[in-house]
Amino acid sequence: MSFTDLWAFKDEGEDGKASSKGTRAEHGIHERSTSISIGSLSVTEGEATTDTNAAVKLSSRELTRNLEEEFINLKTVHEEFQGTDFLSDMKDLRPLGERIPDLSVMPAYKPLSSLTQQGDEALLDAFRLLIYCHAMLWSIGVEQRDMNYGNFMVDPETGTNGTPKLCDFDLPHFRDRPLPSSYSTTGTWPFTATELSTEVARLGAIRRVYRHEVESFVTILVWTVLRCRNGVLVDDSPTKNWTDSMFVKCKAARETTLTRIMDGSLSKPAWVSDKFWKVVREAVAFMDGVVGMAQALRARKGKAEARGDEALLATADEELRRLDSMEFAHELSAWLLFENPRGVELADLLKVHIAAAAT
Repeated sequence: MSFTDLWAFKDEGEDGKASSKGTRAEHGIHERSTSISIGSLSVTEGEATTDTNAAVKLSSRELTRNLEEEFINLKTVHEEFQGTDFLSDMKDLRPLGERIPDLSVMPAYKPLSSLTQQGDEALLDAFRLLIYCHAMLWSIGVEQRDMNYGNFMVDPETGTNGTPKLCDFDLPHFRDRPLPSSYSTTGTWPFTATELSTEVARLGAIRRVYRHEVESFVTILVWTVLRCRNGVLVDDSPTKNWTDSMFVKCKAARETTLTRIMDGSLSKPAWVSDKFWKVVREAVAFMDGVVGMAQALRARKGKAEARGDEALLATADEELRRLDSMEFAHELSAWLLFENPRGVELADLLKVHIAAAAT
């Protein structure tokens, strides 16, 4: 499968209907509004006319942000990062940026929930491909910065089970460019990484790194498994309160769900296979350990600075550097999620690419 096949615009809401985002936006989006409508599009070339399903997206883009098309257009990315081979401080009252309306027409895709009609392997494979696609983009300096369930879509017209699509590029950032004037920690509440869901992060003291995006992938995996059944979203899910209108309650509900998955007190849903549930439990436990490791390393660094222990400080800094770098992607190859031929292939490709980029 071509890497470019996985990268696209989003269209439908999480319920499969035309809508704006179905979950509340985290701080940093400043109540921006994106609306999406589904319809048909007629394209005429000569005397031939082709009708196709299409989505029209109307958003209010901040002028200092890149056009979404700049991220979608691979030619632009290649020009921005020449020589790259795809297969080898925020204040509480920072002023809002000036905005302008953007109108985009794009293909109409299906929500990720549609894959739950096709069995475990179709959904697991979609997550493998999306993680791979996202990691490749991150490695060349394209930071998606708003990982959420609504940005994972499926093109039903291609591939055996449809092709997964990483969508919605109106909040991402080219790492080597200045941040937008009203930049803050963007994200969608239920899926924002633990460290980015704090007041410290709101004040700009926590830098977004690759492992934060992986943590978002895991929460989206949990959300999908617990809330999507036979192709649709259900209300009787442990994730129901993840979308509470108060962020503190939303965060607490998510933490409760993830803790219960780890300690086994949350029973496996009847529609989820033992194999899939093991993948979920391992991923949740792994990322919980990573969050704890980062906290321990920062505490060790603080202790070293207080004592003036240069050797301990250097060790803590190096361990944090590795944890916060793209080297973290190598850890994913050991996950149960990647224990199949496709997973091994993608993990190996990613290792080669990251190693080449580091030299």
